[in-house]
Amino acid sequence: MPSKERVSIAQLKVGILGIVALSCIVLLIFLLTGGGGWFKKEFPLHVFTSDAAGLTPGASVRINGIAAGKVTKVELSGETNPQRIIRVDFDVDEEMHKQIPADSIASISSDNLLGSTKFLGISKGVSASLIEPNATMKAADTRQFDALIQ
Repeated sequence: MPSKERVSIAQLKVGILGIVALSCIVLLIFLLTGGGGWFKKEFPLHVFTSDAAGLTPGASVRINGIAAGKVTKVELSGETNPQRIIRVDFDVDEEMHKQIPADSIASISSDNLLGSTKFLGISKGVSASLIEPNATMKAADTRQFDALIQ
C-alpha cells in the first residue's frame, strides 16, 4: 500500500494536469471563435438611422473598407424623429479610433449584391478633431440605395 505522502503528490499532479488541460481547451475555443484580444481597448460609439437594413450585432465596422470594430447592439431608439428610429451601438479599436475625425459619416452597407451580409461603414471625414468616445456619429441616408436594390 502506497504511503499517504505519495498519494497526496499523485493527487496534486492530477489536479495540476487537469487545470492545464482545461486552460488549453479554453484558449483553443477562444482562438477558434475569433474572439478579439482580452486586453484590447475599445471605444463605444453610436449612430441613429431610419432603418436597420438587416444589420445585426456582431457585424463588422469598417473605416473606408478597413476592419475597425464590431456592432454591439441594434435596437429601436424610442424617438419620434424619422431619421433616428434605430440606434446602433458599436465599438471601435483604440488604434482605429485615432483615425475617425469628428465629421465622419456612418452608413449601413452590404458586402455583396444580394445584401445578405451587412456591415457598418464609416466614411472618414476631414476634420482636425477626433470623435469622442460615446459620441453619436452622423448617418448617411441609405433609403435611396435600398430603393435602387428593390
